[in-house]
Amino acid sequence: ITAWLLFQGTSLEMAIGVILLLFFAVMYSTASFISATTQESLVLRFQNMDLIENLTSAKGRADQVIEELQHEIAVRKKAEKAMEESEHQYRRLVETMNEGLGVQDENGLITYVNDRLCSMLGFSRLELLGRPVTDFLHPSARDLFEDVTRDRLKRLKRKMLFETELLTTAGRFLPTMVSASPIFDRTGLFKGVIYVI
Repeated sequence: ITAWLLFQGTSLEMAIGVILLLFFAVMYSTASFISATTQESLVLRFQNMDLIENLTSAKGRADQVIEELQHEIAVRKKAEKAMEESEHQYRRLVETMNEGLGVQDENGLITYVNDRLCSMLGFSRLELLGRPVTDFLHPSARDLFEDVTRDRLKRLKRKMLFETELLTTAGRFLPTMVSASPIFDRTGLFKGVIYVI
């Protein structure tokens, strides 16, 4: 019909034939484009199916890792809270006990004293911290003290009881009974001594 309109019809019929021909050409071109795009999309989809599966699997693993990390964080926070509570109770116990308590490091320097030890000797905490323990011992007891702390406690790795005299701010020596316990790190290295007086 289109060919008859183009070649044998009147000029109006010929114009209609041209329009029909253009319409069919546009329709064919559009259909071809849609068909090619659809085929290309399907090809890409099938080619990327492995990639989609890998990404979905990776997302699942990532979600699982996030869950495990959240659980680990919750466990650590709970442990930290328990540790803080334990430290608070320990500090309260040490600060309110009736006995004096002191800690020296591996070099014989005082690193901690409780309030009771300060009041027994009359020194402030600042006056005691960082000083050698031997500064507060009767001169006759210093050799015994060195022997106990440096040799016996390191070697025997257990607490010891001994008597000594400690210097007070009044310049007098206070007779005391000392329980000394060695401190070792996780590798067994001597790190100091805790004294209960």
